[in-house]
Amino acid sequence: MKSSSDLERIGDHAVAIAKVTLRMPDTPRVFAIESQIGAMFAVVRQMQDGVLDAYVHVDAHGARRVAARDHRVNRDKTAIYRASLEWMLQNQDAVELGPDYLQVATYLERIADYATNVCERIVYLQTGKVVELNSSTDDDDF
Repeated sequence: MKSSSDLERIGDHAVAIAKVTLRMPDTPRVFAIESQIGAMFAVVRQMQDGVLDAYVHVDAHGARRVAARDHRVNRDKTAIYRASLEWMLQNQDAVELGPDYLQVATYLERIADYATNVCERIVYLQTGKVVELNSSTDDDDF
């Protein structure tokens, strides 16, 4: 039951990403940044698929593997932030588009965090131990 709120938030963020995408301006796109976002999305999607599989099989080891991918997502978010900010500094046209890239990266990172929360509950279901996965603050966060 506790995971249902995390799943609801994941859905909320997916809707927010769709809304950002639909309202993106018709200004020139930055395909290098969009490619980075696509790669980040692929990892987040793998996490979603993996967490569902781990949940169905009550697989604590699988849940830990899924949660370990969150570090990659955090690094991707940092890289996208840096690339977007650098691009906005160099291009006046980016003022409209750059924040959209930043929002999408943030939403994807939050989805990965919620998947990690579900992973923690899977570990608890199988082991009876409360664990905090990926609690290190080593990742650059904005």
